[in-house]
Amino acid sequence: MKHSTISTVGIAGVLVSLILGAASCAEALGHVRPDDSAQVDTRWIVDPADNVCGLSDARMLSRPARVDYPVVLAATPEMKRIVDEGIDPNSSVGVMLRQQAVDRVLRVAEQVRVREGYCSVWKRIRHRDGRVIPDVTEPVRQRL
Repeated sequence: MKHSTISTVGIAGVLVSLILGAASCAEALGHVRPDDSAQVDTRWIVDPADNVCGLSDARMLSRPARVDYPVVLAATPEMKRIVDEGIDPNSSVGVMLRQQAVDRVLRVAEQVRVREGYCSVWKRIRHRDGRVIPDVTEPVRQRL
């Protein structure tokens, strides 16, 4: 068997040259290099935990809406039962009812999102330019 005369250092040098050359080409063509991803400016100001349904990546948003989550959650039959019957929210029944309420809000918000043509629904969302975000609280509340 013949041994290759190309050294590991030589191969590494060729690979580095190819990678740097590809990065330079991408930069010249106006593409963002992977190390520039931290500089991507998303104009939407969101916390992923505030996403109710739909797209959750701020860079993908096109037509989001917001909902007053405490209002719609309180309007569910499950949360009304907790209040009306004085159920301890931390009891097993209270936790189960609250989760059912959360699931109901998600299903109804998704229906409204699709019907109205929004890309997502958020508890809190802002845009850097200060634009008004459509509020779907009332349509969601009415469907609960």
